[in-house]
Amino acid sequence: MTRAVAEISALLLKHWDPIGIADVAEARDEYHPVAERLAVMLAHGASRRQVAAFLVHYEGDDLGLTPNPDRAHAVARMLVPQA
Repeated sequence: MTRAVAEISALLLKHWDPIGIADVAEARDEYHPVAERLAVMLAHGASRRQVAAFLVHYEGDDLGLTPNPDRAHAVARMLVPQA
């Protein structure tokens, strides 16, 4: 795992965490696949809107949860500091 993926994964645990696992040591790598995809997106110049849309899609379609767009946009602002 690259440093970027590790940093994104840690950020997701702290600020996104839709399934509430941040305090479960055994689940610390749960968001690595999401972080890997985001690292690729960011390396290719993804916008805040694209990052937020990906998180909303992942939360709703892949996790089967009701997406939280506000949380997704907040994380997107952290990952893409300049719009």
